[in-house]
Amino acid sequence: MKRVPYKAADGSWREAQAHDGFRHLYTLERGESWQVLSSGRILIRHPDRQPKIVHPSGRVEEIAPLG
Repeated sequence: MKRVPYKAADGSWREAQAHDGFRHLYTLERGESWQVLSSGRILIRHPDRQPKIVHPSGRVEEIAPLG
């Protein structure tokens, strides 16, 4: 099953297994981890790719490499 970060009723971010009827913003790929940022955004890290920011609206923004 896929892992997904989601915002709980108390406002905290948590991780769970995805299932039908489960509202989530992003499905984690193998090897990805996440961290909460300010303004309800989360940072998604992948071992072989650039990080992404997932906004509460569901918009996913890739972070451009430096240099």
